[in-house]
Amino acid sequence: MNNNEFVELPDHQHYNQCADRMREIDRLYRSSTVTNLVLCALMLLLSFISMRIQIISLIPSLFGDKGSVAAAGVQMLIVLALGVCTLLSPTKLRIFNPIMAIVYLTMLVIGLFSTTADDIFSILIGAAGCIMSFKLPTAYLDYKKLSKLEGFPMFNIRLANTDEHPEYESSYKAAYHNTENKGMDAPTPIEQPESKRPEKPENGYMDEI
Repeated sequence: MNNNEFVELPDHQHYNQCADRMREIDRLYRSSTVTNLVLCALMLLLSFISMRIQIISLIPSLFGDKGSVAAAGVQMLIVLALGVCTLLSPTKLRIFNPIMAIVYLTMLVIGLFSTTADDIFSILIGAAGCIMSFKLPTAYLDYKKLSKLEGFPMFNIRLANTDEHPEYESSYKAAYHNTENKGMDAPTPIEQPESKRPEKPENGYMDEI
């Protein structure tokens, strides 16, 4: 089975490669999520001081010119929404991080051909986003392929064998359950040898030392 060609094989033979790819995808998503949160925080700060950001400022520009409170407020709301989606991307919104990779690329390209001084921030943010997320589109496509295979998402061979053979019992199971004392029963006291038992005084009391 070649890379990016994930198919089901008999006897769970595809599990190892699929599990390795899933771990790699999860690692990429975690690192990209951290990067996106940092970049969203930076864009939020730029929005607060009324700086325009390529792509992100398309909708806010409909609410006023640069520097208007309405435009800055809308842009901040958009950036906050992007941050919330970023937090959900490793679990529910897997498509979001690959979309952000495309947004960063567009931001970088448009910024490079712009003559506006503000776009230096768009270039820097776009470049950082592209460097950290250029593998995400491929990772997302592989994730979609893996999600259709038997064993997804853990691809755990032991778990699969347990599900397929529920009647199997360990040979050691009886040794743990068929014991004399079960639960919280008090242990049986150990009898001391006769030679070690203290002698009982005739009058019933211990002799004075």
